This record gives sequence, C-alpha cells and structure tokens, in this order.
Amino acid sequence: NNVTVDPDANTYTGETIVYTVRIGGIEVQANDRLTISITKDGSVVNEIKDAGNYVFAISGDGNYYQGSATYTVSIAKKDISNMDEIDLDRDSATYTGSEIEVGVTTTSIDVEITITNADGPAELINAGTYTVTVTPTDPNYTGSKTFPFTVNKAPHKAPVESDLKIEVTWNSVTVTHDEFTVQLSKDGTTGWVDTKMEGYDANSDYTLYVRFGEDDNHSASSNMIMISGTTLERTAVEFTIAVAAEHYNRAVLTITFEEDFSGDVEYSLNGTTWNKLTVQDGKCVVSGLAESSEYTVQVRIPEGDDYLGSDPQSVKVKTGIDPAKYTETLAMFGETFSAGDLVNYETLKEQFNGLTEADKAGVDAAKFATITAARDAFVASVNSDIEDIQNVAAKTAGRAVAAAAAAVTAAAIALFIAKRKFI
Repeated sequence: NNVTVDPDANTYTGETIVYTVRIGGIEVQANDRLTISITKDGSVVNEIKDAGNYVFAISGDGNYYQGSATYTVSIAKKDISNMDEIDLDRDSATYTGSEIEVGVTTTSIDVEITITNADGPAELINAGTYTVTVTPTDPNYTGSKTFPFTVNKAPHKAPVESDLKIEVTWNSVTVTHDEFTVQLSKDGTTGWVDTKMEGYDANSDYTLYVRFGEDDNHSASSNMIMISGTTLERTAVEFTIAVAAEHYNRAVLTITFEEDFSGDVEYSLNGTTWNKLTVQDGKCVVSGLAESSEYTVQVRIPEGDDYLGSDPQSVKVKTGIDPAKYTETLAMFGETFSAGDLVNYETLKEQFNGLTEADKAGVDAAKFATITAARDAFVASVNSDIEDIQNVAAKTAGRAVAAAAAAVTAAAIALFIAKRKFI
C-alpha cells in the first residue's frame, strides 16, 4: 500500500510518458536492492506510450526492501472528434458519372471513411448531400468525426444531333434522347417545352433549338444545338369497305386501304353513336347485333396526327337466326317422321332458311336434308291415301241405299287409318 506511480492515468499523445515510482512517498529507482518491471498485456515493455493498461511490478531484495507490490496505470485512447487536424480535403464536388474520391487531411493517424446519405450507405456518385464519417483504424484512437459533403449537379453538354430521335408529323416535332429529357424552343430563349413542339402547319418549314433539361444529376444548360426541317403533308386516307361474312349477331368487315395506314377506325350502326373499331390484317368485327335484323354500317377514319379524317362509307348488313335455336329444334326429330313432326318441321325449315351462309357452315345441314326427304315421303303417302278415299266415295255415291254408301265410306276410312298407322 506504500507504493504509488505518478501519474496513474493519462491519454495517448504519441509521446513516451515518464512515470515516477514512490515508496512511502519517496521517489525510488530500480537498483540492486529494488527491481521494477513494466508489462502490458502480459509482455514486458521498455516504454509507456501506446493506449492500454500497464502493470508495474516492484519487489525488494529481501534485505533493504522486503516483499513486493504491483501498481496499474492506464493510457486512454485519444478521441478524434475534437481533433482540428482531421478534416476533408474538400467538402463538395461536381457530378461526373464516376465515383468521387475524397481524402482526409491528416498524415499522423490511419483512418477509414464511410459514405452515407438519407437512404443509408452510398457511393459518392450522384448529385446530392452526403455524410462522410472518418473513423480511426489506429488502436490508439477512438471516436469518429463527421463532415457534410455535397455533389453538385453538372451542367449539360450540348446534344449531338445523331444521338437524337426526331419524329415529324404534319403539325408537330418530337425530339427524344435515350438518357436525357430534351427541351425545345423556337427562338432559343423563351417558350421551352419538353420533348414535343406543336402548332405547325402542314408542309411548313421549322427551326428548333434543342438542349437537355434538368435532371437528378444535371442542371439546365445554355449549351444547345439547332435543327430544322419541314413538316409532313396532311392527306385523307382512302379506303374501301365490304362485308366479308355475316352471322346472327355480328358482321365481319373487310377494309382495304389505298395507302399504308395503321390505326383504328370508327363505325356507326344506322346513324347512331360512333365507336372505335380495331382493324387487324384488313378485317374488323362489328359485334352486338340483333338476330334477323338489317343494319346500315358506316365506317370512317378519325383525324390522326399526320392524316385527315375520311368521309364515312356505308355497307348493308343482314343478320340471321341464332344457330342454337336451329340446333335445339333439330334435336326434336327422331329416326322416323310422323304427323306430329309436321308443325316442328315448318319451324325447323324457317330457322334453317334464316341462317346466314357463314352460320350454316357451323350446323348439321345434312340432317335437315334427311328430315326434309322423310317429310316429303310422308306427305306423299298421306296424299295417296286421301285419293283412295275419294275414289271409293265416288263409286258409292250413285247407289240408292244410303246405308250401303255409308258402310263403304266407313270401310275406306278404316283402311286409311290402318295405312296411316302403318306409316
């Protein structure tokens, strides 16, 4: 308890620290009577400099000094947060598209830097505000120091015309770039618009000033180029229309264009509302028609970006009977034809004749022909029976005895009934 070491605590300075050992308040030095050794982390050291804990072990020779003692002193790590010598070599840069290097203005300490933004860890590339954190890797230092860093937007360079995509219609010019937003002006000073300049007349000359607009990494620039040209002619699209096929509830129209045209047309039924109609491979379908009805279908091409709207053209459409109704009636007939089938046959015949040619291709027309033949045979057979009855009645009409005539007539009727049952 009489052994002290002064000072017993310190902070790393990079310099060797001199300590004084006292016994009973009296300064002592190591000699042949007194041994003093210093260890750090279990190893003997000859100087006290780096941060850490140092153990002084002091023991006597047993004569002048008796016993032994230990005393521990600490060297704290130095906190860099208040070190003015640690700074960045710059606090801003201009966007280049590549990662920006930033350095620390100290050579006495080994440090590492990390970059973050509002979203977390980041690379110092895009324009914006970042935080640069400096952390020591030297074991004698602790803490960290943070600095704001700004990547400023770079002014755009002038566009290269070959890199631009220019689309011209009769009344507009559209200019795009694969990477940047394009801005256009007619005089290079005012009236800047993005991408598309409108308001031209057909077949008129134009001159435009072109620059890149502001984006995340670039500011708007006065660097621009000038392009010029002539807008397109604006003509009406010529076409012809015909009915390619008619069904019970729709019509297939064939449209032939006299020039290269790609787009939608419009149609109207009996002069009512105009609706859009998509043309594919020269054909389009008008749906939602009522069965067994007649329509006047008008078709026109609406005004487009580079063509005029066309006058309407008309075509007559007549729909047929729903094939499902015919199929339902067809199912009522069996293998033989009887008198009870006569009424159903008239319905079947009316439905079959009401089918459009396009719809007839999708039903069983052969069975209708078979039923028609059976019906004709049945009617012929019945007509023959009626003729036999009439002949018998004529022969008995001249007889005087009414009862005999009645008996013969009754027999003839019985014969007819029997034959009908046979059929």
